[in-house]
Amino acid sequence: MQLLAGIALTFGLLLSLFNWASIFLSRPEKHVSPTPLLGGIFLAVGFLGFELTRPYWWLAAVVDFGTLIALLALPWFIYEMCSHSDRNTRHLFVGTVGDRTVEIKLFENRDAAIKISLDPPRPHGDRGHAVISCGFAGKWDNGSDQLRITDYAGGRELTIQRSAEGYVLAETDPNDDSPSIYTIDGLQVARRPTKADNRS
Repeated sequence: MQLLAGIALTFGLLLSLFNWASIFLSRPEKHVSPTPLLGGIFLAVGFLGFELTRPYWWLAAVVDFGTLIALLALPWFIYEMCSHSDRNTRHLFVGTVGDRTVEIKLFENRDAAIKISLDPPRPHGDRGHAVISCGFAGKWDNGSDQLRITDYAGGRELTIQRSAEGYVLAETDPNDDSPSIYTIDGLQVARRPTKADNRS
């Protein structure tokens, strides 16, 4: 048992050293990410395997940088998951034109999420890459007869207006330099029921 604990402790310490070193190894041109939780789990198992270190197993969360930042970020992750869940989706719009499908979610906290899917994937760039889907985040508000999404993809704005067929998207790009595969101007979308409708 102590042999396994020793192996776990050694592996955990090595991972922890790498995680702390990642702070100094990261550069603007190359980011080095720490490994979350794994180092802390091995350290905790190692501490629990020895009578001397057993009472201090919880220190694994502090010794390992990857585990420490994961625990500190946990409340934010929970908030993000809850605020962007189906339950907190105020409006959902979906539309397909040709090879392009757009899904727009407007959340109760005024966050907006736009997802564009391409089928088949569209070639992009000069390295042979193909785009399957892309996503953008912004903020939304109510207009007099429309919904407006702002501050996404470098300052672009999107309005969702009622039309005879449902809703139509009108997009403006102040920089006018976005690749055409990301453009959703003029697309027709339909509003889908949401869980928020049942609470209204």
